[in-house]
Amino acid sequence: MVKTKLNKYIKFISILLMVVLARSAFGVDSNIHSTNKWAWNDIVGWINFYGTAGEGAKVDDNKVSRWGVIDDNTSTYVALHCIAVPTSGVNDCPPNFGVLNDDGALSGDAWSDEYGWISFAGTSPSYSVAIDATGDFQGFAWNGVIGWISFNCANDHDPGTAGTQSRCASSTYKVNTSWLPSSTPVISEHYLESTTFDTGSSNGFAINSIYWEGTLASSTSIGFQLAVATSTNFTGVNFLGPDNSVSTIYAAADSDGGEAIPVYSTYHHPFESGYRYFRYRVYLDKSFTSPVVTKVSINWMK
Repeated sequence: MVKTKLNKYIKFISILLMVVLARSAFGVDSNIHSTNKWAWNDIVGWINFYGTAGEGAKVDDNKVSRWGVIDDNTSTYVALHCIAVPTSGVNDCPPNFGVLNDDGALSGDAWSDEYGWISFAGTSPSYSVAIDATGDFQGFAWNGVIGWISFNCANDHDPGTAGTQSRCASSTYKVNTSWLPSSTPVISEHYLESTTFDTGSSNGFAINSIYWEGTLASSTSIGFQLAVATSTNFTGVNFLGPDNSVSTIYAAADSDGGEAIPVYSTYHHPFESGYRYFRYRVYLDKSFTSPVVTKVSINWMK
């Protein structure tokens, strides 16, 4: 038992030493915004991910490395990866920990000497941290001692807690990075498939647009695919996006809903000669907040 506790102690001391040595070796290297650099926790206060001269966190294509500083106290580092600048997003150093980046969706764990492990994604309730298309961090991380860490005041309330009061009313804080996720829409495994629509035209028809209403929150996506058939049996029929591919979607762009997504003649489905029936799929992808679709209408003509 004594040996086990000693090994754990040595392991955590090693983490602290690696953070201090990495800070000396790599110097200024942060791509966090020099002003929009703050996360918030109700117990410990502000967490600075830029530092005073850009010596803070760094985001790249597969990880978040380096550190943040709690309450501007340079002795209270939050280590984001077991080495400051690893060669890949794989946790490839002992002890094994780190925050990983999957095109803006963050996961894994950071470490604080004062408070222990900080989780960037989890369940019960569902929570995560994500980087949206403008480089803004969204969502919450979790620590068993200090609780929720908020990365953006626009997140109205803690995960699993009812309420609509925006934190931005008292302080417009957020963490922002110059690193941006891919603009390529994600084909989620979460989709709803419509019933079969009968155009009544055996000579063919054309789909003009896809209209939807709902809410598209930051770091979420909504997209559509279309399928046509000569009968009401859609077994084996592919649902396709704008380039006649199963790997693309007609992506929603309006965060307030009420948007008509055009299906141009240069895209797929310009005119479905000989087809009479169609269906659509709506894909819903989320990080920390679910998108909402309340209405879908397909505009077509024959």
